[in-house]
Amino acid sequence: MRRKIKFAIFCMLFCWIIVFVQFAMTRFYLAHNDAAQAFARNQLVVENGHSDLQNLSEKGGIVKGHLSGRISAEQKEHLASHLFHAWGGAVKSTHEASGYYVAYGYTSGITFYKKINGQKINLNLAITYDEISDETTVYLGIPLLNSDF
Repeated sequence: MRRKIKFAIFCMLFCWIIVFVQFAMTRFYLAHNDAAQAFARNQLVVENGHSDLQNLSEKGGIVKGHLSGRISAEQKEHLASHLFHAWGGAVKSTHEASGYYVAYGYTSGITFYKKINGQKINLNLAITYDEISDETTVYLGIPLLNSDF
């Protein structure tokens, strides 16, 4: 019986030693690598990005992004579907002509919309490829893209 008690005490002490070592290593690492400041910077970036997207869904506008290289037709469809699902919507229709890919979608999460051919549209995605810079440009417009791309 005493052997079991001694073993239990040993296991408990061993676990506390592991906890103490992890705590000490974490404190040492954070003190020497400024990880806390990096986490704070990342938090600010996330908060600023969230407020920009919130403004976009309330007032409308355009978000522009770049991808290196050319993407395939399947990747364009996947990107459109993924972006629209991220906003809580779905793809309504797509068109591809002369190197331009355009997708239209709708989400009930954005209160304003345009009616086109009897369908509600409030998400618009356009994808183009620039051969000179070998770069794919992605435009997301809410409710519609009202500029040249």
